[in-house]
Amino acid sequence: MVSRTTRIRCGLAVVLLAVPCLSAATIVLDFADVNPGNANVLYLSQPYVSQGFILSSAGPTPGFNTYGTGTTGFFSGAPGLSPLTGGVVELRAADGSTFALSSLDVARNFAFDPPPTVTFTGNLAGGGSVTQTVTVTTPIGTPAFQNFDFTGFNNLVSVNWNQASTAAAGLHQFTGVTIETGTTTAIPEPSSMLLFGTGAVVAFAVSRKRLTY
Repeated sequence: MVSRTTRIRCGLAVVLLAVPCLSAATIVLDFADVNPGNANVLYLSQPYVSQGFILSSAGPTPGFNTYGTGTTGFFSGAPGLSPLTGGVVELRAADGSTFALSSLDVARNFAFDPPPTVTFTGNLAGGGSVTQTVTVTTPIGTPAFQNFDFTGFNNLVSVNWNQASTAAAGLHQFTGVTIETGTTTAIPEPSSMLLFGTGAVVAFAVSRKRLTY
């Protein structure tokens, strides 16, 4: 004969097994590995791959430049990537999974360049897109990155943006790409839901019977 205590434990075990959950993770692409020798200007052949994400730049000349501390007026206080003129940048997960873009930092490519305006397009899983345009407002002549937060850039399969086609249009560089992954909470399958209901009924019935003693 199965004891009442055993039946209660079994019911609770079934309930607990029905609700798996996946936690979120934050990834920051800061390009600290891009220019380990601190060359004044280093051409980075594409794509850049780090922490499960790929950054590529297609265009007349694909790839990125990165600047060392000796490149006065170009180095903006942190390692960054500068898409070459006319480049079309793409950010995506290497395994094709969805993600959210939380923020990134943008700077003038050269401290005395015109202020760059960049439009980011997030391509949503299942179709559709979301866009956001940012303009760098740091004082001209100040080599510094400016942080921008993104709204609605969730459930993405990729993000695209363009480098200006001429220096007069305002070239940019970027760093601090902050990405959120694994934000899905698992939903029990129908069979799990059936077990959940059975466990709940057993627990309720046993506790009610116990009260009648």
